[in-house]
Amino acid sequence: MGISRLTPRLVGYATAQAQFAINNQRTWDANYYDFDLAKFYWNIVRILSTGPEGLAIMNYINERIFGEEEVRERTGLSAADRFFAQRELRRIEEEA
Repeated sequence: MGISRLTPRLVGYATAQAQFAINNQRTWDANYYDFDLAKFYWNIVRILSTGPEGLAIMNYINERIFGEEEVRERTGLSAADRFFAQRELRRIEEEA
């Protein structure tokens, strides 16, 4: 997909998918009993799109997942890339 930064809509989509996955609903439907999945999605998007709190949350999420932008630009590695490289290094050291 080439995602290098999460957006409020991507987070909303992922949370809606997670909510669907943890209930016992057999087919996709926007409403599950009294739970409105579309409203849930748009509330997440609105929370993360507005105000300084939403921006702070999105910045925090993106820094944890993708790393700080200047580090990523300098090294070409995201936080996840660095994590996997460190894990591989530990595995190699343990085998030695």
